[in-house]
Amino acid sequence: GAMELALGDAVKEKYGTDFFMLDKYPSDIRPFYTMPDPDDSRFSNSYDMFIRGLEICSGAQRCHDPDLVQEILAQKGIEVGE
Repeated sequence: GAMELALGDAVKEKYGTDFFMLDKYPSDIRPFYTMPDPDDSRFSNSYDMFIRGLEICSGAQRCHDPDLVQEILAQKGIEVGE
């Protein structure tokens, strides 16, 4: 979107490159199954790669710990079905 394109322009101006990565997105804007950063749970183990402000690749570590998934669901106010 427009914000990503503006970010691409800012990166180009400051660092002189069209390629950049964003790492450790805030956990509250990621899906519940994204693994939190083990050092700071406000952030997630996820990333996006951009060229000229256009996302070309993204990824994230999935949470593989059932107890942690339940904890994250509770934090996000999502009820668990049976």
